[in-house]
Amino acid sequence: MKTQNSLGLWKPSNEGLPGKKSTHDSALVGIKTLQCDYACDEVKQEERILIHRSEIESIRCNTLEWGDTETGGHLYGAYTGSGTPIVMLATPPGPQAVHSTATFIQDINYFRRCSEKIYKRFGLCFIGRWHSHHVMGLRRPSMGDIASASSIMAKNCIPTFVELITTMSPSKGNVTINAYIYR
Repeated sequence: MKTQNSLGLWKPSNEGLPGKKSTHDSALVGIKTLQCDYACDEVKQEERILIHRSEIESIRCNTLEWGDTETGGHLYGAYTGSGTPIVMLATPPGPQAVHSTATFIQDINYFRRCSEKIYKRFGLCFIGRWHSHHVMGLRRPSMGDIASASSIMAKNCIPTFVELITTMSPSKGNVTINAYIYR
């Protein structure tokens, strides 16, 4: 079932997607970003990404669930006419994903199935990924994250790539989402 959100965009139901509940909060939230070049020099920008509150909550819950072990997923959405990314769906980790204290490797078969289903059903494109740096205190992409993003962009001719890095305070249960854009 599809309904329109306040922006007149079609809001997909998550029904039928592995690991997703069928509720979707249509409220969009803006997150300030830091632009990341391939050396990850942070340059303050007046740029934002837009993301549904439900997807922020999904990312937050997954981060807390995995605690001091890295986890992650992928981001699907579109871009506004001015190029602002809109994250409409954040997937959880796939069942065969590899999680450790310093590494997260998504289940590639799960990613492919989700990407195909999300595109066919909703017309949403893969626009980035999210993963946790849990309690490590590293709020920015690691060198491995940067190399991986660069490779994904080059192989798939993606001019803009969104990366959300979560960190948490285990004693308080707080999760912070740090947004980065590669161009």
